[in-house]
Amino acid sequence: MDNEQLTQWLSSYGAAWIARDPDASALLFSEEATYCESPFEKCLTGREAIRRYWLDVPRNQSHITFTSDVLALADGQGIVHWHATFIRVSNGVHVKLDGIMTIKLDDEGLCTEFQEWWIKHEALAEPGAYRQR
Repeated sequence: MDNEQLTQWLSSYGAAWIARDPDASALLFSEEATYCESPFEKCLTGREAIRRYWLDVPRNQSHITFTSDVLALADGQGIVHWHATFIRVSNGVHVKLDGIMTIKLDDEGLCTEFQEWWIKHEALAEPGAYRQR
């Protein structure tokens, strides 16, 4: 894996999240990939489990943004600093996430191992600031 390959994967990951597309998100992962959202939760295993996890996004998030910066590449693993924002559909809360992820890609550019850690900040959105999509 090189910086260009990881940057392209991150671009696709962000685009799938922004589009709220669980299928596009899942297709970024190998059939046997592990996806660990938290060091305190059991990792998801397999593309279908990852797709089911992402089914929550279109129901619960709107006005999504995502940016990322590759911090390092070592031993076939990328270390990435990322930011995301979205509006929680159920209550209009504006959520900001700031996190780190580690990613391993296979020769086809699919993620085989994904681990993330993030901090969340939530605040009510300004009235009328966002229209429901």
